[in-house]
Amino acid sequence: MESSLLDNIVADHPTKVTILIVDDSPTLLKLTSNYFSNEGYKVLTALDGLAALKVIESNDHIDLVILDVVMPGINGYETAKKIREKKTLFELPILFLTSLTEVSSVVIGFESGGNDYLAKPFDTKELKARSKTLIKLKKLTDANHFLQEAIEIKNDSLKKLEQEIKIRIKTEKDLIKAKEMADSANQFKSEFLANMSHEIRTPLNSILGFSELIKNRLAEPKNVEYINAIITSGKSLLTLINDILDLSKIEAGKIELEYQPFNLINVINEIKSIFLIKINEKGLIFKLNLQEGLPELINLDESRFRQILLNLVGNAVKFTQSGSVSISVRFESESTNRNLINLFVDIEDTGIGIPEDQQNIIFEAFRQQKGQSIKAYGGTGLGLTITKRLIEMMGGKIMLKSEVNVGSKFTITFRKVQVEKIANDITESIDENFDKYIYFSPCTILVADDIQQNRYLIHEMLADKEITILNAINGLEAIDIAIQHKPECILMDLKMPIMDGFEARNQLKSLSATAQIPVVALTASAMKSEQTKAIDAGFDGFIAKPIQKKYLINELIKYLPYMLIDLEKMPEQESINEESANSGLPDNLSEIIDDVIIKMENEFNETRQSVQETFMIGAIKIFSINIIEYGNSTGINLITKYGENLLKNCDNLSLTDIINILNEYDLLLENLKKLK
Repeated sequence: MESSLLDNIVADHPTKVTILIVDDSPTLLKLTSNYFSNEGYKVLTALDGLAALKVIESNDHIDLVILDVVMPGINGYETAKKIREKKTLFELPILFLTSLTEVSSVVIGFESGGNDYLAKPFDTKELKARSKTLIKLKKLTDANHFLQEAIEIKNDSLKKLEQEIKIRIKTEKDLIKAKEMADSANQFKSEFLANMSHEIRTPLNSILGFSELIKNRLAEPKNVEYINAIITSGKSLLTLINDILDLSKIEAGKIELEYQPFNLINVINEIKSIFLIKINEKGLIFKLNLQEGLPELINLDESRFRQILLNLVGNAVKFTQSGSVSISVRFESESTNRNLINLFVDIEDTGIGIPEDQQNIIFEAFRQQKGQSIKAYGGTGLGLTITKRLIEMMGGKIMLKSEVNVGSKFTITFRKVQVEKIANDITESIDENFDKYIYFSPCTILVADDIQQNRYLIHEMLADKEITILNAINGLEAIDIAIQHKPECILMDLKMPIMDGFEARNQLKSLSATAQIPVVALTASAMKSEQTKAIDAGFDGFIAKPIQKKYLINELIKYLPYMLIDLEKMPEQESINEESANSGLPDNLSEIIDDVIIKMENEFNETRQSVQETFMIGAIKIFSINIIEYGNSTGINLITKYGENLLKNCDNLSLTDIINILNEYDLLLENLKKLK
């Protein structure tokens, strides 16, 4: 844009130039004006000096003054002096045009401020040439002024920019300092939460773990119901603790949702179980309305869904003194996709109700219904805020209808929820009672934990397994025991006196005698940073407290030899042995068993290990066929059945079962050795 302005300033094309001609002779004035106007110049005229000064005063864009000397009033010299009081030689050039040709007159003209002098009668070409030169001088002067002003503006801008840079640098330094302080505070908070997590989860580990053990030893339904309430409440407390550990993510709006299939009806019944005792104490009626055909398995974040219901049902029970609390679950199928539903959950009560002007406020953080008794009802004012935020994060909405002294109804809506197919009965059974279907080969593990209750809990959880458990109370002791006994697996608590789990793991892996032993981190901290730290440190696995038996077993089967069996369909041991003796074994067993074991331990075992590593289904099928043929040739039904079971699962592409059966080969070898 500056270039365009400069071009206009220096342009000396006639249409861009204005000339003022001053002469007391109208004839000469008109004649001279015509010379220039015919060329396209813009021409202004004046008959005397005073008139000329007025024209100049009212027009700031005159590029040249052609001035007569001898005029009435003030002459040309005086007029020039007046012009020079405001305009320099370069700002407004003056060309004297006069019949006075004496040297003295010319000198006076220059002294008065003239730029050039032309005697009458003049040559037209010379007049135009001199005029153009003076106009060019004026244009260049204007350009110089423009550039000077531009430079000054640039300098001012640079000074301001320099000042802004200084301010910005200072601001950035302040921000860096503030960030360092915030990081330090955040680190302190994380350490505090980690420590609090450990302190809270350690007793909770015992509560949940021993409750689970007691449940398996109770027979009376009423006692089982009570212990279930304890376990369910403990799990809810665990969920709340996990929410506290996610505090920084909540503040940053970065809570991670984990969508997995879960049993909707089971979760609703859990909520019912948690509040049933309180509902009975208050003499309330609990109503559960489930629409017929409600899908059992849906895909949502189970933990967050449970937390939402805990908050809403908890409020309903808390604020209802008489009448009822109800949960209604409805759905409608999506017209375009049968695997999607719109899910509606209503939590309704006959409690104190919420005034209309308070119904938006209660969803704000730290805000409670006006006039609500904190002494009577307690609370922080965060429950509904978190609930609303979680629902919206999951793509849902929450609506409220309420009337004072009549009750409230909260309606949650989740649209386009994925419906999952229900697994077969045996799979569900294994999921619910996983440990009952796992048979470990005799083995030894080491548990390193400084808290005796935690060690005892693991002992009790594995009491029905063929597992010998060694104990250590710190990392240093764990290393000595591991070197001496060489267990198949080590469960290592991360926080212990004398030597913690991290250092103990590093030393174990550095020793050739223990380097191959799997070490599983065992800790009361559930922070993801702690889990990541453990995995990055080289631990083979991670178990978070409070420990649940099925998760403990699920981790151990990664490192210990086992068989997957259905205890309910399995006949008694005596009948198995009897059947094997009569119909599953050849008459010459005693003569061939040693050769069979050698072949199974070497040739077939090497093939088994190879197909486990490559996991090519074709190779596994060939292996299973060879096993079947060998079983038939020896007449040992145990070998034949193993091969047939493996082949069947290869045909069905049941990958999990194939893995389990290949792992069961060691147990097959042990059973063959028992036939000697």
